[in-house]
Amino acid sequence: MRSTHKVSLQSLVDQAGKHTIALVQNEPVPHSFNAVLGCGQKFFTMAGDDFVLHPNALNYIERVMRNMQPTTGLICWRLYDPVLRRSIEGIKAYNTEAVRRVGGFRLDERGKMDNNMWNDLLRAGYRNYKESKSLLGLHIHGTVDDLDRYEERWGHTKPYRFQVMANKLTILEQINQGNAVLEKHNSHNRSLFYFFNKKQTKP
Repeated sequence: MRSTHKVSLQSLVDQAGKHTIALVQNEPVPHSFNAVLGCGQKFFTMAGDDFVLHPNALNYIERVMRNMQPTTGLICWRLYDPVLRRSIEGIKAYNTEAVRRVGGFRLDERGKMDNNMWNDLLRAGYRNYKESKSLLGLHIHGTVDDLDRYEERWGHTKPYRFQVMANKLTILEQINQGNAVLEKHNSHNRSLFYFFNKKQTKP
């Protein structure tokens, strides 16, 4: 379990409400990911234990999922990484039946699943979307041990490791700095998430 697990989970619990949240062990993959296909819902989303979502992110994702067409395979949103100081591809919403029809999640040669799923859905005739203007949360970094395990598993290059270590911030600093960027980015880009939040805060 990474050092970011607790604060990541708390960001979900704080906005749980009517949302169903299930903890899925990340090993072994892809079997643990495919277990989510039994959730009994038309659509589902998955968040890593190094994601800290905006307090209104799940409400927004649910609204988008409700309006997803049966021909939509998945929708991808971006997160902001306050250590790397850039946005990255992050949280995704999946069409459960579509994922099931293409045979579920499977690993590529790097041990990842995102590209395979994206391409499998396209080949099956589904449409995928990237909502690039909306930042729904943060991708945060934990301890050096976390980085060692992550690098060993996913094979990140040394320049990536150097950048993370050179810009090392505590988890709290990452959240504080990152949240300020989220608000500024969504407002400046007039993202769909920005307008959703603006509507939610109206008296």
